[in-house]
Amino acid sequence: MKGLVTLTLFLLFLSAKDGLAANPFKYEEFGWVVSDFKEMMLEHCRKRGTPVMDASGILGALGNPHNFRRACGQGLHSQAVPGEKHWAFYYARLAGQNSDQDFLGIQRLIEWNGATYSLVVSWETRRQIKDGQADQAQAYPSIVLFQRGDNLWQPVWNYSNAVTNDWNDPWDYGKEPDWTTLSISDLKSIQMEYITGEYPGVFWNLKDARGMGFP
Repeated sequence: MKGLVTLTLFLLFLSAKDGLAANPFKYEEFGWVVSDFKEMMLEHCRKRGTPVMDASGILGALGNPHNFRRACGQGLHSQAVPGEKHWAFYYARLAGQNSDQDFLGIQRLIEWNGATYSLVVSWETRRQIKDGQADQAQAYPSIVLFQRGDNLWQPVWNYSNAVTNDWNDPWDYGKEPDWTTLSISDLKSIQMEYITGEYPGVFWNLKDARGMGFP
């Protein structure tokens, strides 16, 4: 009986460790983990400094949070996540005349039905540019599946909905997509296996192995 009580308490501890552990499918809690992962990457760059960063193409001081995030992301991009065989750090930036956006997170290549896909789970920061200065900024989780086509990665499905702040569930689409060979069932299976299934474990493995996150 004592052993059973001990086991029960241990399991309760694990499920209380974080809301995500109790319900990995709740979008708000998943978003917190994506944000925390981004913060671990930035903290790594703060601790290690310029040797792990890449300031190529950046105008202005790295004391600017946007410039720092970009230099950190460029430096870590494509490096393997410590302890992981399939996940690598990821950074991308899209710049326009009146806005820019960047993505800081991790990426996994997936082989599915004979084709290669890229799953990017990142924190997206979108800024409005007015008179050469950033006027407004919005930030939220970005969870996008890409497929290679004509030597370019083309988006297939965005699993996050920044408007509703909820999952963009493939089942809600209501019909089979005509822009990809993936079925609705395929898209949902990828979500459950790699996003709500595998990704949280990558986060906890990295955080737990290093105590305060990787240095």
